[in-house]
Amino acid sequence: MMFTQMDQFCAETPGIPPPSPILIADDDFRCRKILRLFLEGYGYCCLEAKNGKTALEMIRTSSIGVLITDFHMPYMNGCELLEQLSPYCLARAPGCLDYRRSD
Repeated sequence: MMFTQMDQFCAETPGIPPPSPILIADDDFRCRKILRLFLEGYGYCCLEAKNGKTALEMIRTSSIGVLITDFHMPYMNGCELLEQLSPYCLARAPGCLDYRRSD
């Protein structure tokens, strides 16, 4: 995890906790990298998972603030991931975004 502008702002501002990282779940390395670089450019800390199964394990063991997931992935696709997370998301209320690219 890298120290970001957002972390620095939160550290310098009393009462504002640092944001939880954004998890990017996509089997395409290029898509993960583009999203990560874009979000880190705005000061967000990002983690990456190359499939839904890995993303689910990371969510269960880490503090994740937002999930950005691809739909088509091996082992567990984005829809299956969101179905697995439904009870978990309702309890913790993180943001979930399902994005799709047109081929």
